[in-house]
Amino acid sequence: MSDHIKVESIADIPPVIEQLELYSALLSGEWKTENRPLVLLTADGVPYEDRYICEVSCYLRLQLVSTSCWGVETSPHQNVPIFGGPCEGERTTGVFSHPWTNEIIEVPNAGCARFWIEFEFGKFLLPEMVSSLDALSHAIVAKTEECFRTKFVKACRFN
Repeated sequence: MSDHIKVESIADIPPVIEQLELYSALLSGEWKTENRPLVLLTADGVPYEDRYICEVSCYLRLQLVSTSCWGVETSPHQNVPIFGGPCEGERTTGVFSHPWTNEIIEVPNAGCARFWIEFEFGKFLLPEMVSSLDALSHAIVAKTEECFRTKFVKACRFN
Protein backbone atom coordinates (compact mmCIF):
# COMPACT_ATOMS: atom_id res chain seq x y z
CA MET A 1 0.00 0.00 0.00
CA SER A 2 1.35 3.42 -0.92
CA ASP A 3 1.23 6.71 0.93
CA HIS A 4 0.15 9.70 -1.13
CA ILE A 5 2.01 12.84 -0.16
CA LYS A 6 1.16 16.15 -1.77
CA VAL A 7 3.95 18.72 -1.86
CA GLU A 8 3.61 22.41 -2.60
CA SER A 9 6.65 22.84 -4.85
CA ILE A 10 9.34 20.89 -6.68
CA ALA A 11 11.84 21.95 -4.00
CA ASP A 12 9.79 19.98 -1.43
CA ILE A 13 10.31 16.66 -3.22
CA PRO A 14 13.97 15.79 -2.37
CA PRO A 15 13.52 15.82 1.43
CA VAL A 16 10.44 13.60 1.08
CA ILE A 17 12.07 10.93 -1.15
CA GLU A 18 15.75 11.00 -0.19
CA GLN A 19 15.49 8.18 2.38
CA LEU A 20 12.99 6.05 0.44
CA GLU A 21 13.86 2.83 -1.38
CA LEU A 22 10.60 2.77 -3.34
CA TYR A 23 8.62 5.69 -4.72
CA SER A 24 6.70 7.16 -7.64
CA ALA A 25 6.73 10.95 -7.89
CA LEU A 26 4.48 12.71 -10.40
CA LEU A 27 4.34 16.33 -11.50
CA SER A 28 1.96 17.64 -14.15
CA GLY A 29 2.03 20.87 -16.08
CA GLU A 30 1.75 22.48 -19.46
CA TRP A 31 4.22 23.26 -22.24
CA LYS A 32 3.59 26.03 -24.74
CA THR A 33 4.08 24.98 -28.35
CA GLU A 34 7.25 27.06 -28.77
CA ASN A 35 8.89 25.28 -25.79
CA ARG A 36 7.73 21.76 -26.53
CA PRO A 37 10.17 18.96 -25.66
CA LEU A 38 9.27 16.87 -28.71
CA VAL A 39 6.95 16.86 -31.70
CA LEU A 40 3.67 15.09 -31.00
CA LEU A 41 1.27 13.76 -33.59
CA THR A 42 -2.36 12.75 -33.29
CA ALA A 43 -3.25 9.11 -33.97
CA ASP A 44 -3.81 9.94 -37.66
CA GLY A 45 -0.30 11.47 -37.99
CA VAL A 46 -1.31 15.15 -37.92
CA PRO A 47 1.01 17.44 -35.91
CA TYR A 48 -0.53 18.42 -32.58
CA GLU A 49 -0.27 22.21 -32.33
CA ASP A 50 -2.11 22.98 -29.08
CA ARG A 51 -0.43 23.36 -25.67
CA TYR A 52 1.03 20.13 -24.36
CA ILE A 53 -0.31 18.84 -21.07
CA CYS A 54 2.45 16.71 -19.60
CA GLU A 55 3.02 14.47 -16.61
CA VAL A 56 6.61 13.84 -15.60
CA SER A 57 7.07 10.89 -13.28
CA CYS A 58 10.14 9.55 -11.50
CA TYR A 59 10.18 5.98 -10.24
CA LEU A 60 12.48 4.14 -7.85
CA ARG A 61 12.09 0.42 -7.16
CA LEU A 62 13.72 -1.90 -4.62
CA GLN A 63 15.09 -4.23 -7.29
CA LEU A 64 15.74 -4.14 -11.00
CA VAL A 65 12.60 -4.31 -13.13
CA SER A 66 12.22 -4.72 -16.86
CA THR A 67 11.83 -1.50 -18.81
CA SER A 68 11.11 -3.27 -22.11
CA CYS A 69 7.69 -2.58 -23.59
CA TRP A 70 6.21 -3.85 -26.82
CA GLY A 71 2.78 -3.65 -28.42
CA VAL A 72 0.14 -6.35 -28.26
CA GLU A 73 0.55 -7.06 -31.98
CA THR A 74 4.30 -7.44 -31.60
CA SER A 75 6.02 -10.38 -30.00
CA PRO A 76 9.65 -9.91 -29.01
CA HIS A 77 12.06 -12.27 -30.69
CA GLN A 78 13.67 -13.21 -27.40
CA ASN A 79 12.63 -14.12 -23.88
CA VAL A 80 12.14 -10.58 -22.50
CA PRO A 81 10.20 -9.84 -19.30
CA ILE A 82 7.29 -7.41 -19.55
CA PHE A 83 7.58 -3.83 -18.29
CA GLY A 84 7.79 -3.77 -14.50
CA GLY A 85 8.48 -7.50 -14.22
CA PRO A 86 11.51 -8.94 -12.41
CA CYS A 87 14.67 -8.49 -14.42
CA GLU A 88 18.10 -10.04 -14.37
CA GLY A 89 20.97 -7.57 -14.09
CA GLU A 90 22.71 -8.96 -17.14
CA ARG A 91 19.80 -7.98 -19.43
CA THR A 92 21.16 -4.71 -20.74
CA THR A 93 19.28 -4.36 -24.02
CA GLY A 94 15.68 -3.13 -23.90
CA VAL A 95 13.10 -4.29 -26.43
CA PHE A 96 10.44 -1.80 -27.52
CA SER A 97 7.79 -1.44 -30.22
CA HIS A 98 7.96 1.54 -32.53
CA PRO A 99 4.66 3.34 -31.78
CA TRP A 100 3.83 3.92 -35.46
CA THR A 101 5.09 0.76 -37.18
CA ASN A 102 5.10 -1.79 -34.32
CA GLU A 103 8.57 -2.86 -35.44
CA ILE A 104 10.84 -4.07 -32.65
CA ILE A 105 13.58 -1.62 -31.67
CA GLU A 106 16.41 -2.71 -29.40
CA VAL A 107 17.95 -0.03 -27.17
CA PRO A 108 21.32 -0.70 -25.52
CA ASN A 109 21.41 -0.10 -21.74
CA ALA A 110 17.61 0.12 -21.50
CA GLY A 111 16.65 -3.42 -20.45
CA CYS A 112 16.41 -3.08 -16.66
CA ALA A 113 16.37 -0.27 -14.15
CA ARG A 114 15.64 0.61 -10.54
CA PHE A 115 15.13 4.27 -11.44
CA TRP A 116 13.57 5.87 -14.52
CA ILE A 117 11.74 9.02 -15.61
CA GLU A 118 8.65 9.09 -17.83
CA PHE A 119 7.13 11.94 -19.82
CA GLU A 120 3.45 11.36 -20.63
CA PHE A 121 1.49 13.60 -22.97
CA GLY A 122 -1.97 12.08 -22.93
CA LYS A 123 -3.92 9.52 -24.81
CA PHE A 124 -3.87 9.40 -28.58
CA LEU A 125 -0.75 11.58 -28.87
CA LEU A 126 2.44 9.91 -30.05
CA PRO A 127 5.90 11.31 -30.66
CA GLU A 128 7.08 11.91 -34.18
CA MET A 129 9.92 9.48 -34.88
CA VAL A 130 11.44 7.68 -37.79
CA SER A 131 13.42 4.53 -36.99
CA SER A 132 14.60 5.12 -33.42
CA LEU A 133 13.15 6.18 -30.09
CA ASP A 134 15.25 9.35 -30.03
CA ALA A 135 12.36 11.83 -29.85
CA LEU A 136 12.77 13.78 -26.61
CA SER A 137 14.69 17.05 -26.71
CA HIS A 138 18.44 16.54 -26.25
CA ALA A 139 18.52 19.65 -24.04
CA ILE A 140 16.03 18.07 -21.60
CA VAL A 141 18.02 14.85 -21.48
CA ALA A 142 21.26 16.77 -20.89
CA LYS A 143 19.69 18.79 -18.05
CA THR A 144 18.26 15.60 -16.53
CA GLU A 145 21.67 13.92 -16.65
CA GLU A 146 23.22 16.98 -15.03
CA CYS A 147 20.57 17.05 -12.29
CA PHE A 148 20.70 13.33 -11.47
CA ARG A 149 24.43 12.93 -12.23
CA THR A 150 23.90 9.83 -14.33
CA LYS A 151 23.54 8.85 -17.98
CA PHE A 152 20.01 8.30 -19.33
CA VAL A 153 18.84 6.48 -22.44
CA LYS A 154 15.64 7.16 -24.38
CA ALA A 155 12.96 4.53 -24.76
CA CYS A 156 9.19 4.43 -25.22
CA ARG A 157 6.29 3.01 -23.27
CA PHE A 158 2.80 3.57 -24.55
CA ASN A 159 -0.58 2.15 -23.64
